[in-house]
Amino acid sequence: MPLALVVAAGAWMGYYDYRAFGSPRILPYTVNRAAYAVAPYFVWQSRRPEPVYRHELMRKFYTEFETQQYAKIHSFSGFLTQALLKVVEVLSFFAAFALLPPLIMMHRALFDKRIRLLVFCFLVVVVGMGIEIYFIPHYVATFTVLFYAIGLQAMRHLRQCGGKDRPAGAAIVRLTVAVCVLMAGLRLVDVPLHIGPAEWPVSHWVWQWYGPDHFGTERAGIQAALEQLPGKQVAIVRYGPGHYILNDWVYNSADIDDSKVVWAREMGAPDNRELIDYYGDRKVWLIEPDASPATVTPYPVSAHPQAGQR
Repeated sequence: MPLALVVAAGAWMGYYDYRAFGSPRILPYTVNRAAYAVAPYFVWQSRRPEPVYRHELMRKFYTEFETQQYAKIHSFSGFLTQALLKVVEVLSFFAAFALLPPLIMMHRALFDKRIRLLVFCFLVVVVGMGIEIYFIPHYVATFTVLFYAIGLQAMRHLRQCGGKDRPAGAAIVRLTVAVCVLMAGLRLVDVPLHIGPAEWPVSHWVWQWYGPDHFGTERAGIQAALEQLPGKQVAIVRYGPGHYILNDWVYNSADIDDSKVVWAREMGAPDNRELIDYYGDRKVWLIEPDASPATVTPYPVSAHPQAGQR
């Protein structure tokens, strides 16, 4: 059954890649990195020449935001520091504080003969984390079951710690489970109690065990509203001067021209005119995400965008 799931998922991904790029072996990320990236994937790879960017936001993301990590990791001390930070980030993301106590028995779990295969897979994941330059904990989300299986084995060893006369281990395990149940309940009422994290900047919560409930909902609501309108639409996005670089609203499905709504960044007047003329049969809207709330107005086709808003 697991093999059938892997084959089915691989076949679907291959079909998607074939429809989008003409070959089942070309991955979306491969196309993206070849077109825009300066920093490579892995520590032994060299930095690529900077391509020509048509948008300042894109240039800042790929040449400043990503390359900062590349610069940090290319020294022995920097590599060790970043490797340690990755471990801390993964622990924060998958264990938070509630699941940390059982990890005091991690040494026993790792040498447990019953989970040798899981331990081997775990070591492979750790090595992969170390050699990858740009890392966020959810990149290893496919190994969630692996992490929790090893953690569960650590809990089993902890439960036996102390023996029947000194049930300290069992008490810690029960406390861990109780804290997890309480945190799950707290998560359900965080919105009415106003204790959830803010949506931006994302760097304040992306390493944590949960993020804001409303993340991405504003753009999704505008997308849904535009899809309900008759005919096809173009959404031109104008960012404010202090726009947060990771809050990008411009992305489209693989078949852009046949999409009900096409999203684009505002550029200079000639480029805007070229875009509007290309989609001459569509209604054009101006989206301003940095307003509170985000605004949607008919795009002033004859107006020139303000300087600095490219």
